Order: sequence, then C-alpha cells, then structure tokens
Amino acid sequence: MKRVVIICLCVVLSAAAVVAVWAALKPFVLSKAAEQLRQVFPGSEVSIRDFRFSPPRRIILADVAVARKGIYDFEAGEISADLGLFSLLAGRVLRVGLADAFVNISTPQESLSDFVQYLHLTPKKGGGLRVGAVGLENVNVHVTAGDAELDAALSLEYSFARAQVDMVAVSLPSLEAGGVTIKNIFIESADRPGRMNMAVEQVAVGKGVIDGVDGIVTLEGRTVFLEFFSARTFGGRLEGSVTLNVSALPEYLAEVRLSDVAIDRIVEDFELADKFFMDGKVSGDLVLQGKGAGINVLNGSFSTALGGGNLVIKDTRFMENIAQRTNQPLDIIVESFTNYHYNTGVIGLSLAEGNILLELALGGETGKRNLTLTLHDFLSKKDGI
Repeated sequence: MKRVVIICLCVVLSAAAVVAVWAALKPFVLSKAAEQLRQVFPGSEVSIRDFRFSPPRRIILADVAVARKGIYDFEAGEISADLGLFSLLAGRVLRVGLADAFVNISTPQESLSDFVQYLHLTPKKGGGLRVGAVGLENVNVHVTAGDAELDAALSLEYSFARAQVDMVAVSLPSLEAGGVTIKNIFIESADRPGRMNMAVEQVAVGKGVIDGVDGIVTLEGRTVFLEFFSARTFGGRLEGSVTLNVSALPEYLAEVRLSDVAIDRIVEDFELADKFFMDGKVSGDLVLQGKGAGINVLNGSFSTALGGGNLVIKDTRFMENIAQRTNQPLDIIVESFTNYHYNTGVIGLSLAEGNILLELALGGETGKRNLTLTLHDFLSKKDGI
C-alpha cells in the first residue's frame, strides 16, 4: 500500500511539474511567436490567444489576429508549424499551415503588387527560419486595390523546394483587374501535381464577353499556361491556348480558333449598329497579345459560312469617301451597299495605331465588294468608322 501511495505521489508531482513548466513556457512561446509575426508584418498589431503541441512535431497557434490599420487585417483559427530535429538544425521549418482564416487587404490607392512593401519575408542574416512548404485550408480573401478587386476562397499545398503546387482548390466569385472582369472562377487539382482544371462562368474584356470557359492550367514560375480551353462567344465557339505572365500588369498571348461566330452579335455587342449591319457566320484563327486589357498585337483571318449573309453600310461619311476615291456618283455607292447579299467572304482583322482594321473581300450575285472598315480609337472605347 505504501508503494502505491509513493507511485501516486510521484505521478502527481510529475504532472504538477509539467503544468508548472508549461505555465512558465506558454507566455514565452506566445511572446516569441508574436515577435516573429511582427517581423513579417512590420507596424502591425498582433494577438495570439493560445498555443499547443500536437505530437509528434507540430506546434499550433490558435486564434491569431494580425492587423495594420487601414491597410490589412487577417484572422486565423490556426497557424501551425511542422518541425523536425534535423530541419531545425538546418534552420528550416518543414511546413507552415494556415487554417480557417479571413484575409482583408484594402489599398485602393495602390497597385496590388505594391502590397509586398508591407511584408518582410526574407529573414535577417543569421536569423529566421526557411519554410519548406505552405498549406492553406479554408482561407477566405477579400482585396480592394487600385488595380484589382477580388473575393476568393482557397485551399492550397505548395512546395517551395520543388516550386510546385501539390493541391489546390480555389473559388473566386469575382475578380476585376486591368480592365478585365471575371465571374465565378473555379480551380482544382487535376491528374498530377502542378496541373489544374479550371472553369470560369464569364470573362468580360471591354465589350467582348466570353462564357463557359474551361481548360487545363499549369504553372511555371510566374507564367500561367491555359491549354485545351474552350468557351462560348458571340453565338459560336472558341478553342485554343493562352499564356499569361503574372506581374503588376499581366502580359498575355492568346492563340484561338473561332467557329460559327455570329457577325450580327459582334456588331450589336460592340454598339456598331449605327455604322453598318452585317449578318452571317464566320470561322477562323485569331492571335491576341498585350498587357492588362490593352492589345499590342491583333491578327485574324476568317471565312464566312455557306449561305453568306447581308451587308448594309449606314455610315454616310464612309460612303462619301468611297465615292470620292473611286470617282463614282454617291447614289451608286449607296445603292451598292444597300441590302448587299454576299455568298462568300474573307475577313482580315488587324491593328494599326490603336485602330482596328476590318478588311472584307465579299462575293455575291451582284458582284464583288472589297472594302476596309476602320474602327477608330476602338480600344479606347471611342467607336467609329
């Protein structure tokens, strides 16, 4: 009996010692963790409610809040760090995790890329720890910047050592950046690491609208590749690939094939109906290159579908210029472009000094019509012919 009492007493004393050590250690750990966060987020206010160990090698900070007034604030249910003896000796944390978090960034007078000025991610020489991987789980983000607005919910596993996304699940109800508005973006991991499936409800660039986008996304550094994508636009389909270089003003290259696009939809959506009317369908290839919503390169070659369509020029100034250039009476020119029916057609699309050029070569029962329509300052949304 005496031996049992001694054993119980030892257990109680050991437990008391552990509690005492824990009680003494806890404020120190919370203080050091808050200090590390303040180094990463200079000028911020930091609070951490609790921390605990999760065997065998995980430290968890609970109910973390970091805020810099008027710029950003975030709250996290948990921030975890996976440690190992040899990794610590090498100055490395195996993985940092963030779970059940809300991040709000508000810099309406600055570019989103400028936000890095509020962070200090590089440890001082001789101090700090390198991170091998990062994991995000149920993280909600709201951003209001001078060049972008977005809401997103995401989960992510990223390896810095391999520079590779191992798992991703992203939902963005809305995104506005560089003159591009996107609705309902969904991205999830595909059949292998670094490869993702993407679906987008709608993309609007200026007056052009693309619906039902889907494709395969891969990442290489700051370059995003969208391959095997398809979408609906102007009553037809488009397929192709897009390369996007992510920067303050993203650079893009799009090479697409359009099929059965309705010409009258293009005329209507771009508000050109007061200049001319044209119907029928076209198919062909298009190359777009530029930055943000801007276009630096535009080349397209299209052929009209069987059955052709109708062309009516309404712009009086345009027809007066043709009459003067061809030395023909204006009434003949007007008649030739009134309810002209074409059976075949080839349309070229190009860019010249900010103007879009449409070169039409049409053939019908009443003869051929070769003309060039110039959409003046079209990219500046000052439409005209």
